[in-house]
Amino acid sequence: MKTDVLEKIGLNSNESYIYNILLTNGELNAPAVAEKAHLKITRQNTYTVLKSLVKKGLIEEFDKRKKLTYRVEHPQKLLETIENQKKELEENEKTIEALMPEIISDYNLAHNKPGIVYYEGLSGVKKIFEDVYSPGKDEVCGCVDPTLFDKSFDIVFKTLVPQRIKNKLFSRAILTDSAFSKAMQKKDNEQHRKSILVDPQKYPITAEIDVYEDKIAMMDISKGKNFVGIVIENKAISETLRSIFKLAMNE
Repeated sequence: MKTDVLEKIGLNSNESYIYNILLTNGELNAPAVAEKAHLKITRQNTYTVLKSLVKKGLIEEFDKRKKLTYRVEHPQKLLETIENQKKELEENEKTIEALMPEIISDYNLAHNKPGIVYYEGLSGVKKIFEDVYSPGKDEVCGCVDPTLFDKSFDIVFKTLVPQRIKNKLFSRAILTDSAFSKAMQKKDNEQHRKSILVDPQKYPITAEIDVYEDKIAMMDISKGKNFVGIVIENKAISETLRSIFKLAMNE
């Protein structure tokens, strides 16, 4: 068997060489393996490689006539090794995906570039709201038409809005005028919010925008749509939008 094929599934050159020796010779004790491998691998390294292959489940170690003897496990183990690597790669991919916003944020801060992160689906947009309402912030400025929310987000707001209130995160909100918005406005004081109502015909707000810290979140979570959102991290842009919000609210 070609050693380069074995190396492609994660074995190093010495492991591939020893595996081939056992594959073509059957059972061999450790000194015999070392003898056959001596032109390429030292005796001490041979023993180390044998232990490594045993740990990977590709060869079997057993006692025969008081000598440690080795033989190749069924070749199906090679496929199992590949499957295990696939699973490990998938887990690593999920880990990196979960950390990507943080990694991108660190990169952007280090390189002084505006950062843009894209989110999709209910779980993705929920991550944006969790970031907006997380502790440690002073305020969030936002505009939204509450009547356009998809029902899928009911559970999100029932959890996250109380979290904002608990964290005493002050909200400046521009809301489209509706019975629901009027009811919200009546609770402004107790919910740490200042809101104004605008005519939805004259000023339609078909997506939500939130400005917090040095970030701007923009989301389309309307009924019957694929939920999408982006978060831009840039101090100049966020400061400008925050000023526009305050201007609109006569502050």
